[in-house]
Amino acid sequence: MFHYLEAIEQKGALDGYNTELAERLHIDFAKEGYRAGNHRDYIANMTKWLQRQEAANLRKDYLDWLHQEEAAAAASLKKKVGSCAHGLPVGDESDGEENMTSKRPDLRFLPSQIPRLYRIAIKCPSPRTALRVLERAHGASEFLPALTTFLKRHFPQATSLPSRLTHYNTYKQVKVELPWNRYITSAVCIDKIRATAAVPARGQSQAVPQHLDTAIVVEDRAAYKAGSKGSLDGECIFMKAGN
Repeated sequence: MFHYLEAIEQKGALDGYNTELAERLHIDFAKEGYRAGNHRDYIANMTKWLQRQEAANLRKDYLDWLHQEEAAAAASLKKKVGSCAHGLPVGDESDGEENMTSKRPDLRFLPSQIPRLYRIAIKCPSPRTALRVLERAHGASEFLPALTTFLKRHFPQATSLPSRLTHYNTYKQVKVELPWNRYITSAVCIDKIRATAAVPARGQSQAVPQHLDTAIVVEDRAAYKAGSKGSLDGECIFMKAGN
């Protein structure tokens, strides 16, 4: 604030200007971010809060722009259909606009700059888990037939298939890299899919309920791209069962 006095003495006061403008930014960038956190390590929490607010605003601006593009394309198509119905020639301008809209890349399938990977713990928390434990604790009653079908379909050259005597390494979570979207963030986004069995109470420790995350995965990309908006064509919904 000390530079205000020096600036006024050197260059004069600005008509209609006061310090409330900068004070308002202090509320948006400092006070609201501080109130949103737990007041511990507040600088890091405020920075993360501001980053998420900017990402949400950027996403909203992108969706607004996308809706305007779709509305313009629909209006152009309606105008073209109306002109054809009345026997009038269609101008090149509307054709060019429609072609530009149709050639816009589908952001859902932009290639990632880094190969998409999954990450699991270096040390398996539950090694050599028996099949009966998976069926009882995780509720994975169809695990063995589903795994057998998967191996036969994707690895037909496999010489041995799992049986009820096979043991499995079980993990509590898997981290999957999401497709890169420049309209959200330039950083790599990791999604965590957790699956843990229920833990009964023991001694002074309270019981922990079972936790299963639901994941929606694109199973058939062609069917998903050709499907209508809001549909689940080409998608597979499953609950990760901890194996």
